[in-house]
Amino acid sequence: MFLYDTRNKNINLPLNGWFFPCIFCFTITSYTVDILTTTLICKCECRTVFIPVCKKCIHKKLPRLKENRIIYVQ
Repeated sequence: MFLYDTRNKNINLPLNGWFFPCIFCFTITSYTVDILTTTLICKCECRTVFIPVCKKCIHKKLPRLKENRIIYVQ
């Protein structure tokens, strides 16, 4: 599973946990939205990336994603 890492230095949450900060307001949430992205390195490789978004911010347009923030989680 690929996950967009929204953690920062001020929020100490484990990578293999259930809770992540919302990409917009940084409220701790377990709700995720999945999107299909293509890698910047190889245009033929597609992957589904789960982005943590709280239920209040679900209607907002997603910001541009940074490739180095997409991580693989087992």
